[in-house]
Parts: sequence; structure tokens; C-alpha cells
Amino acid sequence: MKNSALPKNTICLDYSGHGGCSVVGKVPCLLSDSAHVWMLSPGVLSSFEGLTEKLLDRDEKIRLSRISNLIASARWGQTRSALRYVLAGYVRQDPEKLVFEYGSRGKPVLVNSGGVEFSLSHSHGYAVIAVAQNTTIGVDIEKIRTRSYDELAERILGPSATVQYKKLDPQTRSQAFALAWSEREAFAKMLGIGIGDGWEQLLPLFAKFALNIELESRKHNSLAGYSLHYLKSWPNFATVMCSARPQARIEVIRPSDDDNPLSVSGIDILS
Repeated sequence: MKNSALPKNTICLDYSGHGGCSVVGKVPCLLSDSAHVWMLSPGVLSSFEGLTEKLLDRDEKIRLSRISNLIASARWGQTRSALRYVLAGYVRQDPEKLVFEYGSRGKPVLVNSGGVEFSLSHSHGYAVIAVAQNTTIGVDIEKIRTRSYDELAERILGPSATVQYKKLDPQTRSQAFALAWSEREAFAKMLGIGIGDGWEQLLPLFAKFALNIELESRKHNSLAGYSLHYLKSWPNFATVMCSARPQARIEVIRPSDDDNPLSVSGIDILS
């Protein structure tokens, strides 16, 4: 596919050094009505272990130095480096030259992005990066834990979903709660609010929202004119992406665990 044949406002990735859309692992073009969701496993992220010193800027290195836990520090550095590497392909800049600005509640924005919007989430060594063009998005990944969330359920879920929650068996409750939390976190990120201080804005929207208990892709819900997409990532993880578009074409990109950062092994195209 040649660039001249693409719809307006289309971005093509090109990690291979060649023109057009022919990219390592057949990475698709980012169309104006699409979103890419990168699923980065611990093996993929570990390939960035030696790149943090080169890729991260001064502010990121300061933040990294403040993380006292060595495992958490390594994961944060690798994830942030991977974010730079991913975004560099969309804006055609060197990863280490990307500049970020931060909103009043800490939401990062890429300077001189050409309309590229992104959202990042990570949990227990796994990371998810969502990228779209000229629309706000939010993504969240949550580990499904075998603990009780009964005390938080009514506050987080709202009255209608709490009734449904209490009818579930304990294992399904944990899965449903993780999905509900991921929905709300992704929505908060899209709006650029903190899930703590912005909770009052979210609860009325989700008050009558039915619980989702399925960890499957190809499912989406509409909420207040936005779209929530449920993505199958890894076992025992809940992953949700929220888009300001009522409906969006989602392309899930899964890099392979090898020595070449972000060489793509599979792409799932979700309508």
C-alpha cells in the first residue's frame, strides 16, 4: 500500500527503514477511525532493559530513581522505554527525542504528536499501550486477584451492579470486579481525571452499568457516547480500552518475545 492511496490523516509505521506500510511483522496503518492496542509481555519488556539510560529523559530518570523497589523500578523503566519506542514509530521521531507534557492530574501528552493520542497501563510485569489519532483514549490492565472486594463493591460498582455482584460465586466476583475497575480506570484516563479524585464524576455514569464477567475480545459497550472495548490479553488479567469515538476499529498488536524489540507476531482486528 502506498501512502498516496491512504485515507486522509493516516499514519503508517515503518520500523523496517522502507517506505509505505511494509513494516516488520506487518504492523497495520493507523487509520483515523482505528486504535492500536499493543500487548507487551514481560519477555518483550525485558528487551528494553539496557535501553533506559539512552531513551529516558531527565524527568523520567528522576522519577525512576525514586522507586525504591528494584523490581518495580526495572519494570517502570522498561515500560516507559517501550512507550517511547512505540510512539516514535507513529510520529517518526527518535524515541529519545520525544517530549511529554503533563496535565494538572498527571496525564501525559506527547508534544508535537501530529494528533497521535496514547494511553499506557501496566500491572505485574505486563503492559498495554493504546494509540489513536485525533481522539482521546484510555486503557487499563488489572490483575485478577483471589481476594474479596465486597467492602468496595457498592462504592465502586453502584447499586444496580452491586446486586448482580452479590449473586456471583467468589471466583467470578473477583473477575467481574477486576473488569469493572478496569472499565472505570480506562474511562478516567480517557477523561484525564484521577480515579480517586474523579470518582464522583464516574459513578453516575456507571450506576446502572451491568457487570461484565467475560474475559473475551470482540465485545464492546457504549456509555455516554463513548465506547468501551474488552480485550483478551493474558490469563488472569482484565483489560479494557475506552475511546471517545462511539465505535472504533481496534487492532490488537502482540509483539513476540525475541531479541528484536517489538517485532510483531500477531494482530487481532476487532470491529
